Amino acid sequence: MDVVTLDPESPATDRATDRFALSVARGRFVDPETEAAFELSQRPHNETRARRASILAATLFLGFFVSDIPVLGATMSLLVAGCVRIAVSSVCCWAWWSIRSEGLKRGVFQRILVVEAAVVGGMLAIMMIRTTESHAHLLSFSAMILALFLLVPNRFISSLALNTAAFLAFVVVGAYAFDLNLVDWLVECSTVVGFYGVGALASAERHKSEREEYASRMRLHESNELMLTEIGRRELLEAELLWLAHHDSLTDILTRRAFFAEANALIASTAGLGIPICVVVLDADEFKSVNDRFGHEVGDQALRSITNETQRHLRRTDVFGRLGGEEFAIVLPGVDVEGARAVAERVCSSIRSSPLKGADHREVALSVSIGVASVLSGENAIDEALQRADEALYEAKGAGRDRVVVHLGSAA
Repeated sequence: MDVVTLDPESPATDRATDRFALSVARGRFVDPETEAAFELSQRPHNETRARRASILAATLFLGFFVSDIPVLGATMSLLVAGCVRIAVSSVCCWAWWSIRSEGLKRGVFQRILVVEAAVVGGMLAIMMIRTTESHAHLLSFSAMILALFLLVPNRFISSLALNTAAFLAFVVVGAYAFDLNLVDWLVECSTVVGFYGVGALASAERHKSEREEYASRMRLHESNELMLTEIGRRELLEAELLWLAHHDSLTDILTRRAFFAEANALIASTAGLGIPICVVVLDADEFKSVNDRFGHEVGDQALRSITNETQRHLRRTDVFGRLGGEEFAIVLPGVDVEGARAVAERVCSSIRSSPLKGADHREVALSVSIGVASVLSGENAIDEALQRADEALYEAKGAGRDRVVVHLGSAA
């Protein structure tokens, strides 16, 4: 049997390593099929995370309208701020409903980008309306960038690009909206830069660790499959070897040793129970002449034919084996001498009426001589009954072959 091993330098191991290799630039598996399988495995978790992020964004963005009232008062700016917050919250709710209805399919992933863009745009719009609170906008925008990196399931490159665009827009809009000189404003933006860097590094590490964990699970799964396959192959081989050790390779019936083991076990288990058991021995007639005239291949076919015709008349509980050469033996449990004679006669007739075709298309007549004997009371092994059946077999041979003889010492 071939043994499958994992050589660290083998091509198979190289292919497995390449399949789980990560792109440093994109933070994804290099192999597209592996990346697709990973994303499919992560989909249920990502769907839950995206729904929660959408509801959280809608709630927070709309809820902070309370802070607009004391700052803006009853003005048109308050109305505009309210409309912006309602619009962004509506987009977030729409994303929640889309994910809940359709899951994170490719089209829904594009809608998440729309939601992220809407949130960024909404934050920028509120900055333009509430121009007196630069520090508050710094903190809220920093928190938003961190959330976009960590809470929304998306590809790392897409998140990086969106947050970079958001940060640049924040710098430009803040420089225009807030009453600060450009240098002071850029210094203030260092807070956003810090959150941006932390979010980017944390998101990259999360993407990497999730994929490394997935790769470890897959390697372990594949190793277990290889091990289970190897165990299965070994078990099949052991079963095949065990079968070959107990069965004749030519006729597929029990070998001499296996026959004696099963026959003796059967006789010993029924000793003293009054269950009749008979032993039948059969031998192919003129088998040497068949080999000499037609060749050993036809001789092998003859033995297989005799075996097949005999098995047609046996039960599953009967023990049938090849003692050697052209001699066979049968143990018939629960059958008396007359029943065993009837079985033997049927076997003899069946073989006689099933000639073979020789290489020259001539018929090869087959016949067997059969001896029958019963296992007598007090006998716990097959040896003595087999000896009596052998004596009856030789009597059948001497009487002209192709017949059944029952040993006289067998109980009727």
